[in-house]
Amino acid sequence: MPPQPPPPPPSKPLKPYFFYGHRKPSQNRPVVRGGLFTNRQTVKPQPPKNPITPFKPFDLHKWDPQQNLPHQPQPSKPQSPRSRHSLALSQRLSPIARFILDAFRKNRNQWGPEVVTELCKLRRVTPDLVAEVLKVENNPQLATKFFHWAGKQKGFKHTFASYNAFAYNLNRSNFFRAADQLPELMEAQGKPPTEKQFEILIRMHSDANRGLRVYYVYQKMVKFGVKPRVFLYNRIMDSLIKTGHLDLALSVYEDFRRDGLVEESVTYMILIKGLCKAGRIEEMMEVLGE
Repeated sequence: MPPQPPPPPPSKPLKPYFFYGHRKPSQNRPVVRGGLFTNRQTVKPQPPKNPITPFKPFDLHKWDPQQNLPHQPQPSKPQSPRSRHSLALSQRLSPIARFILDAFRKNRNQWGPEVVTELCKLRRVTPDLVAEVLKVENNPQLATKFFHWAGKQKGFKHTFASYNAFAYNLNRSNFFRAADQLPELMEAQGKPPTEKQFEILIRMHSDANRGLRVYYVYQKMVKFGVKPRVFLYNRIMDSLIKTGHLDLALSVYEDFRRDGLVEESVTYMILIKGLCKAGRIEEMMEVLGE
């Protein structure tokens, strides 16, 4: 008797398929209602409330400085000569500099993400452009933020023109102590200060009759190893004598002679005037004899 084939394996019972909950709406997967017997319904996704507008590249040639400006009431008082001077300067600026100042004005002259977003529309901000903006901007906090933001650009290095414009900006806003720290900032950023930067600071303090500040900048100049010319020595001594610091002026004159420089007629006149004013006639006669 031939062998019988093995019996077939018992078939698995069919299990009903359940859908629990709802699927996430998508384009290719419709929402399925839960239950043993279901009716498939396609739910179209709702459009977003704020539709995303396509990105349009910024074109500076189509920029309108009068567009989207906040309403500002007309001032009842007449403008000061300083503000009129700044307005006249801003009208002679380059288009990109006027765009930067317009970004400041639209955000009420306060630094923030909105200002950075406007500045990022520009391809690059050059050191000459930084100097051009700082010569006109009168807000020292905003000017400082803009100066440091420009320095963080990839491959950017400030030039002597941008540093000098920053010094003028701080001094114009009576932040002369912060302006005196620019030589250290230049040294830290790999741009050692020259005699010109110290001359700017000395001239600023001299015009404002800040004699002790002039001597402070002179000491810093010596610390950096920068030797002033005869003209700058005369300027320092004249400022010290005018502000009543004759002894400091004479100590600067000793450094003058130690450096091996030759006195000019202006140098002698400055010393004679200071000694006569202090009543030191004998020393004045010695200088006159020289």
